Amino acid sequence: MLDKVKDAVKTDNEVQMLKQYILNGWPDKHHIVPELKQYWSLADVLTYEDGLLMKGERIVIPRALRKEVETKLHAAHLGYDAMMRRARDAVFWPGIAARIKEIANACQPCQQSKPANQKDSLIQHNEGSNPWNKVGTDLFQIFDQQYLAIVDYYSNFIEVEHLHTTTSQVVIRKLKNLFARYGVPKVCISDFGPQFSSAEFTAFMKAWGVHHLKSAPGHHQSNGKAEAAVKILKNLMKKSKESKSDAYEALLEFRNTPRQDTNLSPAQMLFGRATRTLLPRREHPARMSQQEAAAKREKRQQSVRKHNNQTARDMKLINVGQKVFYQSPNDTTWRQGRVCRKVNERAYIIEGENGFKYQRNRRHLRPDTTNNIDYSPDRESNCTDIFPDAENECINNPPNAENTHRYSLRPRATLQKPSRYGDYV
Repeated sequence: MLDKVKDAVKTDNEVQMLKQYILNGWPDKHHIVPELKQYWSLADVLTYEDGLLMKGERIVIPRALRKEVETKLHAAHLGYDAMMRRARDAVFWPGIAARIKEIANACQPCQQSKPANQKDSLIQHNEGSNPWNKVGTDLFQIFDQQYLAIVDYYSNFIEVEHLHTTTSQVVIRKLKNLFARYGVPKVCISDFGPQFSSAEFTAFMKAWGVHHLKSAPGHHQSNGKAEAAVKILKNLMKKSKESKSDAYEALLEFRNTPRQDTNLSPAQMLFGRATRTLLPRREHPARMSQQEAAAKREKRQQSVRKHNNQTARDMKLINVGQKVFYQSPNDTTWRQGRVCRKVNERAYIIEGENGFKYQRNRRHLRPDTTNNIDYSPDRESNCTDIFPDAENECINNPPNAENTHRYSLRPRATLQKPSRYGDYV
């Protein structure tokens, strides 16, 4: 390859003019031919050695061989960062960094194996100003038994129901029991599990006048309150079993333990009073009013939001109809699809190549750039529509055929070098 570069140098007019500048001295910038002005800032580091134009230890590749060198740089499909490290070690030409970025963005295998997106800024649920207006619910399993957890967003009051089976019918019956006891909430948040996404459950929510919100698959943070409640319940049950104590007594004490932020217990915030427990306690008024508690909760939320957003980055909005790559739960591979509907600020309905539809959070989506750039000299763009016209029911996970290849890639932050460095780094 080195001999091939030397032969190309002999016939490349641009390199030959640079050779004359290097050997005879550079003229004033205003007298340099236009096509060589891009090399002016490199005058001090360009040399001509043994038939090769060099920038430090890097070979300046003549224009005729750049396509071939691009192919060799991209042979391992290691992505933009690795290709740039390889280029900095061996070759150079003006605009090489931008060209490598185009190649990496246009390569489908590179896009499919990219790391996960960085987390975005925190959007917190409005916990409201009244108890039992918004609840979160989730199913969990412990000691080979199934349970339903439901938590009040305002007070953090937790209820748990044992389930003999996990059908929608059983879950609905348990929720009806809780709604009859505490009242019907305005909003119920759940994950995208089959019990909560069934037509039967949807009809129940509509009949009882409850606005049902579902978190996108693979993005459990959207149902974080219920996830935290499940963690608390599992911890209580495990420790009660280990100590051979009563789990219901542990739950009773949890409900009457003052929260760190409001200094009011979940029971006090839900009922307006503490409930009687086995712990001796003299009755006394609450140490804090509901208004003071609300101010404390807001302060705590601000603190959580500030801490989270220190390492977060908001991503650009995606438009309906835009081609994207999406990730599936428990699979880091990026797959091609198209946005067919926007659910809310962070959730989208995606139509995959197989025609099925999936709900995904913005964190699990990336714009598809593979068809925008020609990165191979003999590659032809194919812009035919890959999606059938038939409408399909939105599902959680792709068929098993889509999950044959798995990668284990840790998320990493996207770093952007200052523009002043350009290609000369």
